[in-house]
Amino acid sequence: MKTQSMSIREFMNGKSFKEEPKGNVKEFVRNGTTIGLVLVPKVAFAQAGKADETFLDVWSVIMNGVDWLCAGILVFGGASWMMGHRGKAIELILGCCCGYLIRRHALEIRDFLKGL
Repeated sequence: MKTQSMSIREFMNGKSFKEEPKGNVKEFVRNGTTIGLVLVPKVAFAQAGKADETFLDVWSVIMNGVDWLCAGILVFGGASWMMGHRGKAIELILGCCCGYLIRRHALEIRDFLKGL
């Protein structure tokens, strides 16, 4: 911590210390995200030898996150509809529903295509 001083005359004339700029929010979020992404493989594959269970654990976490993303898109589509942007709202809602169905059944689609 740095100590600063000023004379009484400077203080009475209204001079103030310039504060050092603090880090911005974007930098904080970027650093936190980077650290999280670096730690994901270590946490996800901590159960060495149980690859199928680990994959399903990671898959369920990803699916949970995408469920929330889908809900957010549906809310945004509903708000767009309420504001009178019906064309964009229909496009968002249809895209979200189709993407949700494909995403939810991705493993079954993979297994079906493997069997061909």
